[in-house]
Amino acid sequence: MRTDPARMRPSEIAISFGSNEKLVEATGWSPRINLVQSLRDIYEDARNRARL
Repeated sequence: MRTDPARMRPSEIAISFGSNEKLVEATGWSPRINLVQSLRDIYEDARNRARL
């Protein structure tokens, strides 16, 4: 994918990454299901819904 700078708005963020670091520090929370398993679950659910 190519980006045309002339069509970019000044407020657009090209890349954004999230972090749960502040939440973990403030609450001690940690995920019980890792990211890979979450993505597998979402993929499997989408496949099952597509079969309906």
